[in-house]
Amino acid sequence: MPAKKRNRMTEIFIVFLAVMVIGIFIYGNGGEEIEMDESLVIDYQILEREEAHHNDVKRYLYHVLVEESASYEELQHTSIKIVEKAKDELEFNGFAVSYYDHEEYHRRLDYTLGQAVYAPYGDGSRVAEVEAGDYEKMEYFWSLRAKDWDSQLSEEEVSIWAAWFDLRQEINQAITAGEPVDEELIMEVEGHDFPDSEAITVEIAGKFDITPEEVEEIREKNDVWIFMNLEQ
Repeated sequence: MPAKKRNRMTEIFIVFLAVMVIGIFIYGNGGEEIEMDESLVIDYQILEREEAHHNDVKRYLYHVLVEESASYEELQHTSIKIVEKAKDELEFNGFAVSYYDHEEYHRRLDYTLGQAVYAPYGDGSRVAEVEAGDYEKMEYFWSLRAKDWDSQLSEEEVSIWAAWFDLRQEINQAITAGEPVDEELIMEVEGHDFPDSEAITVEIAGKFDITPEEVEEIREKNDVWIFMNLEQ
């Protein structure tokens, strides 16, 4: 079945933007010695405890939902609280905490409020250089994000964004698996099928009884929110 064609330059720009965003996303700093202040620890919920072990190297990644607005400093002290509690229960070579402000972001994005890494010399790539539990050689590396919380998406807006994201993922997976896909939701670029973002926007707008323009506004607002970092 013929699919709609889209200008190749659009796809090149998307790839370039993705690369640029990755460069922004890894911004961080380390080496700070901070003594935890309990008054700066905010309410949180651990959504998932993920293990990434290899032989004797034990690594953990906690996915954490922040249940109130949080400053950069509050995320730091909350991270220390989580790590210190983990030390009482586990022995590890490296530990990381990824933060989200809405549960819908979990499993869809790596994080929205950034990540705190606790590892040998503050470097997650050096976990094999120490024994599990050798915390004397471990430091924090902060890739946390300070936000303007007035810009946060509402629960409804995040649900709309998540529905758009999921539909695009489903179409992409179906194309990869060679499964049938609604031809109205795909486009053809140099003989290959891709999800059609504009068509997906129209589809989601219909499901939520809003306009395509409103869907795009929510997606743009979400992009700004995710990559916002007032600490930079």
